[in-house]
Amino acid sequence: MLPWAYRNLIIPGYESLIKRRRTFHHLRDLEDSQWWTTEKIYAMQRRRLQALLTHCQQHSPWYRDRWKALGLRIDDVSSLESLSKFPVTTRERLYSGFV
Repeated sequence: MLPWAYRNLIIPGYESLIKRRRTFHHLRDLEDSQWWTTEKIYAMQRRRLQALLTHCQQHSPWYRDRWKALGLRIDDVSSLESLSKFPVTTRERLYSGFV
């Protein structure tokens, strides 16, 4: 009884209600995605990458200005390979402006 309570009540309650983490949601996603085809995994990666870039552009003036100065548009990112056009962000670049 005690192992069942930990697995089904105590740990999920602690993670979701007290810590406000989506641990079991992520676990279900991982369990489902282990059986996906390569094409479906790539589609999910592109979708999440596009969402991340959109978030950065909307919420970070630094990224928005840097990408605009370099002529980069997030709509041009259609694959993981096209991401290579975007510069790698380093500490030195962050603190030195647009170098």
